[in-house]
Amino acid sequence: MAKGGARVCLFGDSLTAFWPTVGVGSWELDLVPFHPLNAGIAGDRVENVHFRIQQATFGKPEPELLVIWCGTNNLGKEASDSPESVAAGLAALLKTVRAKFPRSAVLVLSILPSGFEPGSPLRQRIRRANELIQA
Repeated sequence: MAKGGARVCLFGDSLTAFWPTVGVGSWELDLVPFHPLNAGIAGDRVENVHFRIQQATFGKPEPELLVIWCGTNNLGKEASDSPESVAAGLAALLKTVRAKFPRSAVLVLSILPSGFEPGSPLRQRIRRANELIQA
């Protein structure tokens, strides 16, 4: 990435990928001034984001901030991952980020609630994963 390139790089799933269109107001106001690079891909799981970060090259300077927003597709209705495996996957991903981009700040966003019932098993799994990620 050449001088004047992206200062913020976002990796994640469809929530990240569609942020510039679905969340255009916040994208334009909060992120556009930082020349963001959106590396979100719909359907990505933690392990997919991890792989893409392992392959990423930015050149100099590194982005000032890397935003990681994934895990939803690991815990969704058709997914069978445990909250513990999602948290472990994110821990491994963060280890890679810190080793590969030591000068970049890192922000991990929590997994958004999903489903219609606040007490549903899916919401409980998401809540548990977020607790483990924060620890």
